Amino acid sequence: MHHPKHIYFGLCLKGLLLVFVVLCCFACKKNKFTFSPQAQNNPPLMLSGYYDHTFSLSNGSIEHDIIFLYTNGVVLFAASDEGSLSSTENDFKNGNYYAAIKNEKNSWGPFKINDGILEFQRWFPAENAPVHFYTCKILNNQSFEIYQTGYMVRGKKKQKQNISEVYTFKAFGPKPDSTNKYVK
Repeated sequence: MHHPKHIYFGLCLKGLLLVFVVLCCFACKKNKFTFSPQAQNNPPLMLSGYYDHTFSLSNGSIEHDIIFLYTNGVVLFAASDEGSLSSTENDFKNGNYYAAIKNEKNSWGPFKINDGILEFQRWFPAENAPVHFYTCKILNNQSFEIYQTGYMVRGKKKQKQNISEVYTFKAFGPKPDSTNKYVK
């Protein structure tokens, strides 16, 4: 026969274990985008191509960060070095680029535009990674400046960093398909 103190102690341990499991599940909860993609019917930015930020590395080589914005509110992140930009553009056109990145979680995200501000998010390229956010000022219909970036943890902006990266529009088509399993 069990002593009442042992039964009470056993129930307390089970209760604590349950609380621990629930807290662990909450703490391990995957981060999510804080907004859904917003369809763009009459956007203040051109969407019939991509936006390019060209910069030099310390070794003198030229790199391109490329952002595709789609009318369905999806953003695709790409990159190229100067020597292979035309080859990368060919891969965009013929579908090779899309085939290579369609299952790359950190290539996709939602975007929205409100009152001259463009916001987009993407997964940081790591396991159980936080969401990376970008806040941009629309300069005109063919350029925007990313002025703040950082990470989202459970919907809260963390590690905010002020930057200045200007992206300019380049007419281009056909764009890679925007269909992906990460942004709905």
